[in-house]
Parts: sequence; C-alpha cells; structure tokens
Amino acid sequence: MKFVAQYREQRDIAPADFNFHLTRLWSAIEALAGKDARLAEWFLQGNTVAEARLHPIYEQNALLSSATKAVLNEQYRNEKQHPKAVGMWNGESVKKDGASIVLIFDNGPMPGDLDITLGEENTTVSRLGDFDAIAQIVSTIAIVYMPAYVAAAPQKY
Repeated sequence: MKFVAQYREQRDIAPADFNFHLTRLWSAIEALAGKDARLAEWFLQGNTVAEARLHPIYEQNALLSSATKAVLNEQYRNEKQHPKAVGMWNGESVKKDGASIVLIFDNGPMPGDLDITLGEENTTVSRLGDFDAIAQIVSTIAIVYMPAYVAAAPQKY
C-alpha cells in the first residue's frame, strides 16, 4: 500500500522545527499502528540496519527522541533555510513486513510531501484491512495535513 499527500503549511513554522513536523506525523503513525502493530515503531533511515536501529524516531507516543533531534540538527546544521527530507523505516527487514515514510518540509513556496510505503503480504488484501480501514488512514492524513490531495493505492498499482 502506498499513501502520498502534498500539503502547504497553514501557519508559520520556524525552519528546521523537527519536533513540530515529527510530532504532527504521530497521528498518521498512530492510525497506521492501529491497523498493523508492525507500524508502531520507526527509526531514522541509516546506511545499515544496525545504524538505523540506533535512532528510534520516538521515545514514547509522540515524544521525539533526543537521538533523532541530535542527528537531524547535525545533518541540517548549515541548511536551516533549505528543504528537509526525513526518511524513516519501521525496522522490519522482511519486505512484506517493512515500511517507510518520507516527510519533506521547509519547502518555501513549494508544497510539502508525505509518502508512506508499506510492504504487502499479497496483492489482493491490504495488511491495513478493508476499504474502511484505508479510508480511516486517508482521513487522518487529511485532517492533520489539510493537503491538496491524499492518494492511496496498492503498491502494484
């Protein structure tokens, strides 16, 4: 399953406010995890599995981890005014269990992007459930980000 949304910020947010952006994302993560427990824990993407597992995004619920803050602040230390892309992974190494999220923000006049990609066990049934379950995820993203659109489709589509 893949979800894609483009949004414009509805208010002024300081550049490189990782806490704001990743805390806001928590509602979508919570909705996903409510459908599939393998989507409850997220890690910053790294060069290796071991490296990624060193940096959980959240300490508990919507609380951003100090390790994540430190890594992102260092990564974007000299680029506060430029667009940011935060990639994360759910820690599952088997493709059907794996998932990733890419959140792009601080784009100035360009819209921000939210891209959620979930591995699937088969091509006929979503791991999130039926149509209503998918609609709930889309609704959560729409409420939180007020995007121009939210698209949801199977990976194969």
